[in-house]
Amino acid sequence: SDKRVELLENLGFLWSVKGHAKVIKGGDPRQNRAIAAKLTYPDLSIRECLHLGGFKNDDLDVIKDQKHTWRTVYVEHKDTIRKRIDKYQNARLSGARLETEKLVNILNGEEGDRFVQVFGECSSLLPEFLAAAEERVRNGIEVDKPKRNSSCNGSKNPED
Repeated sequence: SDKRVELLENLGFLWSVKGHAKVIKGGDPRQNRAIAAKLTYPDLSIRECLHLGGFKNDDLDVIKDQKHTWRTVYVEHKDTIRKRIDKYQNARLSGARLETEKLVNILNGEEGDRFVQVFGECSSLLPEFLAAAEERVRNGIEVDKPKRNSSCNGSKNPED
């Protein structure tokens, strides 16, 4: 009740909510743009796609849990993007899938301002990222390839 809340606040009780993000209809627009970039330009790294989507390094490098310092916001987005791309063709045509498809269609179109329509001010990053991706392909460098978990085969040596 309102009275209980007031009494708790008077005692100095601190309200804290963890783990529940605000749900955005159609999904996070930044993540939708990143997925559209990865679907349209598969040789881009996921980090490059996230930058095109509107994420900054400061956002991506945040460590949410000090017990698991390797699990940054980037790692969470990377895992989500991989899952959504793997399931993209069979996903329901609603919500984030529908928004992402609209963005992919714009990127695959012929309009001169299509990159600005999708990526906004981040569209200026695209030529540099595409050039870097082309260089990686020429040199045979694979990006965002899932790492083999050495603990699955019982070996502690990743070279085994």
